[in-house]
Amino acid sequence: MADVKWIKLSVDMFNNRKIRHIETLPEGTAILLIWVKLLCLAGQCNDSGLVYLTNEIPYTTEMLAQQFGMPLETVQDALTVFERFEMIDYEQEQLHITSWDKYQNVDGMDRIREQNRIRKQKQREREEQSSPMSRDRSRDVTQQNKNKNNINNAHAKAEIDYFYEQIWDMYPNKKGKGKVSDSQKRKLYDIGIDEMSRAIDRYKNDLLHDEWRKPQYGSTFFNSGFEDYLDANYAPPPNPKIDDSMNDLDDIFT
Repeated sequence: MADVKWIKLSVDMFNNRKIRHIETLPEGTAILLIWVKLLCLAGQCNDSGLVYLTNEIPYTTEMLAQQFGMPLETVQDALTVFERFEMIDYEQEQLHITSWDKYQNVDGMDRIREQNRIRKQKQREREEQSSPMSRDRSRDVTQQNKNKNNINNAHAKAEIDYFYEQIWDMYPNKKGKGKVSDSQKRKLYDIGIDEMSRAIDRYKNDLLHDEWRKPQYGSTFFNSGFEDYLDANYAPPPNPKIDDSMNDLDDIFT
């Protein structure tokens, strides 16, 4: 699945609280090197932040130590630190980089996939044109209609995917991005950007004022949790307490 040969790293990554804390650990420099190598490995897999040798074979700690050329004990310590800081988690034994969209050029991936799709489609059209005329005549109209439908479907999907990227960027707890189906994305798209934006703002406001409320993963919110916050369903809490100092949700999700 390796379509793209790069990942994104912020120039101020070493100002991050977690990164700065890791630097103070006894093996901090080695652990940070493992983190960068792990990001590159996830980029090679190019599967929503998952890291594996194949779909059926997840990386073990021993395999990662061999892959990175680093001591097994150091890799074990690094994975423990990453999991404790919620930088990684595991999905059915496969290691997963949380908040992977921070490191992957999603727009670049989409453009390259679309270019590959168009190139393959043109190749198929050329092959069809080079076949004997007696076979082409009977399927010209069908093929043309099919091509038009494919193009229309591709445009619609691209528009829905772009909409999903917009609302995903608005939502604070960026976990489970790939667990929202295409049909569910279409449902969100039909609701519209304005109402979904209001729903997200209402949810974030509730989190700031309800200490008992546990933050939902992005996949949970966009699959079902958003419905309580739509215009027709939302009931604001009575006399909400407003605290101007709580204008940042970082502490809730870290």
